[in-house]
Amino acid sequence: MKIIDLNNKYWQYATLVVLAIIWGTSFILMKKGLNSYSGVQIASLRMLSAFIVLIPFMPKAIKKIEKKHLPFLLFISLIGNGFTAFLFPFSQKHIDSSVAGMLNATTPILTFMVGVIFYKTKVKNYKILGLIVGLIGVLLLLYFNYTGGVNNNLVYLLLLVLAATFYSFNVNMVKFNLKDLNGTTISIVTFAIVGPVAGVIFFMSDLSTAISSPKIVSSTLYIVILGVFSSALATVIFNVLIKYTSTVFASTVTYLIPIFAVMWGLADGEQVGFFELFSVIFVVAGIYLVNKD
Repeated sequence: MKIIDLNNKYWQYATLVVLAIIWGTSFILMKKGLNSYSGVQIASLRMLSAFIVLIPFMPKAIKKIEKKHLPFLLFISLIGNGFTAFLFPFSQKHIDSSVAGMLNATTPILTFMVGVIFYKTKVKNYKILGLIVGLIGVLLLLYFNYTGGVNNNLVYLLLLVLAATFYSFNVNMVKFNLKDLNGTTISIVTFAIVGPVAGVIFFMSDLSTAISSPKIVSSTLYIVILGVFSSALATVIFNVLIKYTSTVFASTVTYLIPIFAVMWGLADGEQVGFFELFSVIFVVAGIYLVNKD
């Protein structure tokens, strides 16, 4: 008898919630890591941690890779995952983790846009409406801060949107350019490529300031947890969930991630205002229409 049976819809929903908790927690973990590390060090240690934990699975996964896969895997590894991982902690020096979690919810909207523009994805009228509604939410979130005033951190907010855009290219490449590889193989090979690069960046950075920090132990623990759970484990869970359900069902995790990101932010003393929550409603409504069959 299976303890966890993903053919059962209740276990599917439970897995979805677990995935949302893991990814929703990643923003507060990055914030805590900034107590000792720089944004570059956080991103590189995160990728390195994910790489180390996945090493036992890499030989089998690498054997499945063909020459035609390499350009897309390199983009996903170095730009979509690697560079994106650096943008988040760099931006979170100036932006609350709760807001970062909200902006991360724009990924499905951007994924849809990339699919339409670069991959000629077929479009239905209500999906166009969803795109418009979602973009309105993004613009509101970029423009207003939690008090309703004009946001002074627009550059850093735009960097988070850029990160979500790079990740949206990842999703489309996996769907259209790497469709003959399963998601788990793609994830493992991605970290096999970016992990050693991240390790070099981390150990070549100036670690003296971080080491001298009184919070170095806790900060390191937060980032290792981020790498092992939010990067490596969450990717595996997501791909397994798709296998038992569908990409549409699995993508609904994007509705839940901002909820947990905001909860962690509030618990850490961050302020979330009506205007931000109002903007997220537009984003979520847009995501719903874009994902609607």
